[in-house]
Amino acid sequence: KPKQIPAVIDANSSEYFPIELNDYVVSHLLLNTLEDGENAGRHKTLVYAAEKRLIIPYEKLATACGWTVENIDYTGNAIYQAVKDSEGQEAQMYIRVEPENTIVSIIKNKKLMLQRIVNYGSGVGLSSEEDKRTNREMLISALARVEDYFVAQASGNKLDVIYIMGQVLETDGLAERGTFIINPEGKIVGYEVTAGNVGRNAEELLRKVQACQFVHAHGDQVCPANW
Repeated sequence: KPKQIPAVIDANSSEYFPIELNDYVVSHLLLNTLEDGENAGRHKTLVYAAEKRLIIPYEKLATACGWTVENIDYTGNAIYQAVKDSEGQEAQMYIRVEPENTIVSIIKNKKLMLQRIVNYGSGVGLSSEEDKRTNREMLISALARVEDYFVAQASGNKLDVIYIMGQVLETDGLAERGTFIINPEGKIVGYEVTAGNVGRNAEELLRKVQACQFVHAHGDQVCPANW
């Protein structure tokens, strides 16, 4: 039951967050209640922790002004409130890239279905090209895992569109070259990111698309050699 959620979170918060929880305030947001399948009646809940050192200044300011703090919002909810009324009935992924991390929000029918913070961002401050490339690859891999997790939650889950916002690139303001192959279920099955001065091969992209189509149509087979 919803009223029991706080007690469950308190009892298990140390498993959710591998941190010293005495320095944090833990709260939650009830996303929705599942209505179908074997998990009907269960509640999807977003649990988050904020450092007390971030909360206390707001409380001190409110006290000094004779105010009362009712709620303290977080960046992820600001993104949700800004985009929740977007057109479209299918799930949409919003990727907000920050300097040190990335917030991923998946919204469907104006409901927040999933939200994750990925510990890779735009790479501001990285000096070597090797570090920048590694950061970029790790970010893309983490985003793909979030997408895979969402799709695996229910048979009808798929992404209709993906939006990227924020500080996407930290170099000279030019976008990197990225190619993503998404199957009919909305799952990323192939991607390639290259530096802005490296060209792409349309014939090679066509080969990859045809290979992905073959695998999708013949799930129990692999592509022949030299496909």
